[in-house]
Amino acid sequence: MKLDRERQGEFFILLQALLWSLFPVITILSYDRLPPLVSFGWSTFFASLSFGGVATARHRWREIADRSSLRDVLWTTFVLGVVYYCLVFVGLRYTSAGNASLIASTEMLFSFAFFHVWRREFISPRYLLGAALMLVGAFIVL
Repeated sequence: MKLDRERQGEFFILLQALLWSLFPVITILSYDRLPPLVSFGWSTFFASLSFGGVATARHRWREIADRSSLRDVLWTTFVLGVVYYCLVFVGLRYTSAGNASLIASTEMLFSFAFFHVWRREFISPRYLLGAALMLVGAFIVL
């Protein structure tokens, strides 16, 4: 069964949400044996292996060597790959896995807000209702 681009995107968002829901639990369990930044290092290592596997399977290594986007890629890597995840891993030392999962799940809400408000991209009312319900759920839990 071949999915159109929109359904494929929705599937990947759902998969990302499921993986993010497991992430804080696994990370907190790893803290019994490892300090947060060592756990961060191992997580980055396995993510790099996954990225390398996908890039190899899709024959996209030439795109990584493109110098025109190197500055933006390095800046994004530093902000998201280093600063953000260092804060997540250190923050997980001081909060519960449930709170971290809740914060991570609101990432989809912020994506909707970013594309709808700032980029003025059309999002159907059904998806806006889902984003609003996600925000209400987060407030109820908190």
